[in-house]
Amino acid sequence: MDDERTFLAGLQEGSMFACHRVGWIDSKGGLWRWILYHEPFSSYLAYSVPLVAMQTSLVLVVQQIISFLLKPFQQPTIVPQILGGIVLGPSGIGQFTKDTDLFPPGRSLPLATFGSLGFILFAFIIGVKMDPSMFKVTGKMAMIIGLLSLIVPSILGICSVVVMRYVLELDPVVGQMLYFAAAAESLTSFPVIACLLTEMKILNSELGRLALSSALVSDLTKTCISTFAINIKIGEGHIEKSIHAFTLCIAFLLLIIYIVRPALFWVARKTPEGKPVKEGYIHLILLGVVVSSFLSMMLGLNFLFGPFILGLATPDGPPLGSTLVRRFEFISSMFLLPIYLTYSGLRTNLLSIKTPNIVTAFVTIVFISAMGKTSAIMLPCLYSKMPFSDSLSLAFILNAKGVIEMALNIILLDNQNINDEIFAMMVMSVLLSAVIVCPVVNALYDPSRKYAGYKYKTILNSNLSCGIRILVCIKEEENVHTIIKLLKFSPPSKESPVCIFVLHLIELVGRAAPILITHEMHQKSSNNYSKYIINAFKHYEEENRDAVLLQVFTSISPAESMDNDIYTLALEKGVSLIIIPFLKQSVSIGQTESEKVIPRSLNNMVLEKAPCSVAMVVDRWYDEGSVYKTLTKSTYNVAVLFMGGADDREALACSIRMAGNPSINLTVVRLNETDGMDFNFNEEERMFDEVVLDGFCIGDRKDIEYIEEEVRDGTQTTKLVLSIQENYDLIIVGRQQRMESSVLAGLTEWSEYKELGILGDLLASSENRNRASVLVIQQHKTRSSSKKEVILS
Repeated sequence: MDDERTFLAGLQEGSMFACHRVGWIDSKGGLWRWILYHEPFSSYLAYSVPLVAMQTSLVLVVQQIISFLLKPFQQPTIVPQILGGIVLGPSGIGQFTKDTDLFPPGRSLPLATFGSLGFILFAFIIGVKMDPSMFKVTGKMAMIIGLLSLIVPSILGICSVVVMRYVLELDPVVGQMLYFAAAAESLTSFPVIACLLTEMKILNSELGRLALSSALVSDLTKTCISTFAINIKIGEGHIEKSIHAFTLCIAFLLLIIYIVRPALFWVARKTPEGKPVKEGYIHLILLGVVVSSFLSMMLGLNFLFGPFILGLATPDGPPLGSTLVRRFEFISSMFLLPIYLTYSGLRTNLLSIKTPNIVTAFVTIVFISAMGKTSAIMLPCLYSKMPFSDSLSLAFILNAKGVIEMALNIILLDNQNINDEIFAMMVMSVLLSAVIVCPVVNALYDPSRKYAGYKYKTILNSNLSCGIRILVCIKEEENVHTIIKLLKFSPPSKESPVCIFVLHLIELVGRAAPILITHEMHQKSSNNYSKYIINAFKHYEEENRDAVLLQVFTSISPAESMDNDIYTLALEKGVSLIIIPFLKQSVSIGQTESEKVIPRSLNNMVLEKAPCSVAMVVDRWYDEGSVYKTLTKSTYNVAVLFMGGADDREALACSIRMAGNPSINLTVVRLNETDGMDFNFNEEERMFDEVVLDGFCIGDRKDIEYIEEEVRDGTQTTKLVLSIQENYDLIIVGRQQRMESSVLAGLTEWSEYKELGILGDLLASSENRNRASVLVIQQHKTRSSSKKEVILS
């Protein structure tokens, strides 16, 4: 009887009902019944499993085709996902394929449920990645921008709705719907901004960090306001009911904060470092995600509220947060969530946009809200002397819309807060925002732009009697021994101290926001990052008391944009040299965050954009966890291969600083062509080579052995270089040599590691079994073509 009343009530409200045949799940006979008995193809799709399989396959294929077509335009992943649904929906192919019943109105619910489960996991993952403690350390600028970007467009949007209702004489029901649309258009979503910044590879840039912090402030404020409003709505005007709803909501939050959260931290503590989280714990947490969604709906809240709060209560990063993200993110973000977004597109009927007054009102509201948000963001930035292009880029980023807005649109449509026409326009607003933001921000904002005017910073320009500043990048703990040994080759002194800045690079996993940690060397650290590295370099500092100034940082950021932290730190600290280990091959992603290995592409990015000189170390002193006897020798033989050019001159300047070490036997090997020609046919380059050699008095110093070798072609050069390395523990070479020289002919064709240059690649080749480490030097490259080098006296 109750079901009959519900059915009749639904008919009166104009709701749509779909009838399903019980037990029609898996087709019996499949396509053979279509082929042999000439049954219509639609009868095969009447079964649930074939229909869902066909819909899912079609959705993913169309998405991939659109993604491939849009690849040259650098569009975010949400664009092909929404467009795929629109193409398949009633606005596209759907209006011509009504007879095939591929996406019948009542039979797309399994697909929607499928996608909704993915969205539940997505909400949980976003909560895991979000660090609530960021709110406490958010800067004043981010706090102001975050609040203004929410308040100003909300007020302007609501005011514009009031004006439009009277100016255009809109229907009162439509006017109420536009209030919801105006509120939705004014929001800023932290997950959307984090995903956008990650895709654009500017997550850990200065602008990216400000955008992320501002989005966090805005999103958390919006969550508190919306939760309050929902509980008021549940009360339906009755204070007692509202208080009851608030009490249950607070009880739910207290349950998660004081019972679930300590249990999750207990799981993290019980997981040994470097070991995976037990499967039983993962299953229990997955059960908790589903149960929290169910409890949210029981409380009258959105089904995503519970999973999101549970994610916030989960400790981010390793071991638990990174494990959960790695286990759940692929299936949710790469499979289930795209289905949900395509389902949103399927429900978008662009043909329903046909009422001029409603279109005019909606476009006006969106424009006023966007302009209000843009002004609210840009004015504080311009007041604080931020460049106009950066301020405008930040405004575009915080105006971006994505998956969260699409979910909100679906919820508003399902709750009948908006109609199909307004829903279609809101989907187009999300799509237009996603299409515009990325190209515009890429055109306006270049993180490396600030390095273009950076003054020339090289070892050659540094006074030998003065100290230098060095930034050391550590990718793995195994790099520490080699880097410290290399630093010991150039011993500091009280008269010529060395400032060393150590940056431990860790790939960002299990959290949305990048972190740059500054470690206090003489205080006990409150975190576990980089402990081994800190202790090793602290010991080195104590060995060179009053001659070494040390500071250690840990960068946790995406591998694709990790180089931004290197440039920023080098620029802030005014370093003259960046030392970075060289990886012969990219190592696959490990089990825990501490085992992540940064890909070789980082070396190429640093070489291209570094604001100072760069040294890459090819380690041959450390093998499979045991230190070679080379590390414990009393004297070391070091050779410099000099062919001429800016990088070779920088390599020579680095080696000269080692000559003062009594335990170093330094040899400078100059390679000349047999016909007497110099490698550098450019007169200016040749002059610089001679001035540097004379300035260092290479031929007259007793502590430096100077050798000149003549070579004829690439084969002879190879034999000479390989024979030289057998006598040395370290070989220093410049990265760039003159490519047209006959003595290098043919060597580029066999290059295995082009980022090391010709000679560096020859010495570091996997076929070369010699244990001499290699130091490849590149002199600072400015964007101007003019040559800037100090002539030594």
